[in-house]
Amino acid sequence: MGQARIVYQDWIVALGHDPDISWQEAAALRQPYNIEVIKAVNRALEQLDPEEAALIRLFYMQGVSYREISLMTGRDIYRLAAQNVAALKKLKALLSGFVKNRFTIKSPSGLKCPLCDHPRRPDIDRLLRSKTDAETWKRIYQVLRDDFDLRVFPARKLIGHLKYHAQKEE
Repeated sequence: MGQARIVYQDWIVALGHDPDISWQEAAALRQPYNIEVIKAVNRALEQLDPEEAALIRLFYMQGVSYREISLMTGRDIYRLAAQNVAALKKLKALLSGFVKNRFTIKSPSGLKCPLCDHPRRPDIDRLLRSKTDAETWKRIYQVLRDDFDLRVFPARKLIGHLKYHAQKEE
């Protein structure tokens, strides 16, 4: 029997069975499942990068350790841990709408992105996307301050907004 590693991560339902058997087999054994949640998690995993999805499945669903994954893939353990954190952020963002609707969970106040709440958000998103890899954030900071009346944020905040919150151009 496999060892059930982490089965709950604030937004993932408890696995509730031996990870070495499928959910159909477990259902046949009358072990508890919330199929709706499992399908939502699987849909979200399909939207991740294949390497990230594989890491999540191996580490959380099958209980494989970082060391074992490192031996299988040839990647350093610290890189796996960093990739795991990034993948969990993406997975959490992908599942947030489902979790809010299914479990009527309100997002905590005080954690709102100041860029997302701005009335000219599409213009801000366009501005952030206009930055080239070769240039610094200086021009962006200046436009945010002068045109949008926004104070300077750390670059990581702008990058995070662009990566996780920015609306896609239509």
